[in-house]
Amino acid sequence: MPEAQPRANGMDAAVSGLVGVVIGAVSSSFLTEYYKRYRDRRALAFALRGEIRAHLSALPAHSTIFKKFAEQARLDQPVALFPFDPPSDPIFEKGVDKIGLLEGDLPERLAYFYARLNGYRRVLQMTSRKHFGETGTPLATVFTNMIAQIEEVAPVGQRLVDELGVTAEPRFYAHARKARGLWQRLNQKA
Repeated sequence: MPEAQPRANGMDAAVSGLVGVVIGAVSSSFLTEYYKRYRDRRALAFALRGEIRAHLSALPAHSTIFKKFAEQARLDQPVALFPFDPPSDPIFEKGVDKIGLLEGDLPERLAYFYARLNGYRRVLQMTSRKHFGETGTPLATVFTNMIAQIEEVAPVGQRLVDELGVTAEPRFYAHARKARGLWQRLNQKA
């Protein structure tokens, strides 16, 4: 004679239902937070990519002008560099608190790029205010150094544009597969 199966009473059903609701709520919360982080990472990558591309598009013209100024200074011709305030980087400045959303060493390299870019801008700002109308080899050296900084920062910026494009392009389902794999690995360890 088969053994009698114990019948589930109302309390067991309530506990099972409560556990199901808790698991559903935690899963939903996890996926919602994951999607928000994905969306913020993607938006930040797109925005920074655009800002860096805008900076890179101006660098060849700056290099050409600085070569002209360096040559004028070497020939003892006055350099007509007017005082100016360097432009800001509104997207980087606003998004710096979310830069940790980007993967790998991308945040470090972004900080390096913007620091180098701002260094060159500051030198240009100081030069424009201090040496307006001056001539000579020291001023030519300043412009030659700024050209070297542009040539150093441009390839770094281009690599960042390429990598930010890779970060920004994937759709959520690719990240959802990654999250599902992470969730499975966590459950295997438990």
